[in-house]
Amino acid sequence: MTTPDPKIVVQVAREVCRDNFFPFVWRVFGTLHQGTDRSFDPAWHVRAMCHELDNVCVGENKRLIINIPPRCLNSVTVAVAYVAYLLGHNPSAKIIVASYGLDLARKHSEDCRRTMSARWYREMFPETVLAKKGQHLRRNPHHKGRQP
Repeated sequence: MTTPDPKIVVQVAREVCRDNFFPFVWRVFGTLHQGTDRSFDPAWHVRAMCHELDNVCVGENKRLIINIPPRCLNSVTVAVAYVAYLLGHNPSAKIIVASYGLDLARKHSEDCRRTMSARWYREMFPETVLAKKGQHLRRNPHHKGRQP
């Protein structure tokens, strides 16, 4: 048996992640938790979320509510990975991500930007480029709440 060419292995892995949302989520998780002791658990509920989000992506589902307990990867899957995945396939897409709090919304945004700035993402979706504006958090002088 011959050893596969490493370049071909990388190319195939890139294509699998580009065309399949579940492996893409796995890759995003690895990017966000790089250097930590956290590992991705490919549990059934993550596969189920990915399957239903794929259905939304192709238009089979028009509405979707994901109702699972905290710490089950719903934020990483939906607010981070799905946004990056959609923008990778359609860079002009308009997406709104809502959250219960400003700090969490900022974290999701930063995680999505970190994912989209990763080398593997830029190689997978070379047409998708982050805009320079908005990459830095700015203090709103009219905001009365807590500032970072």
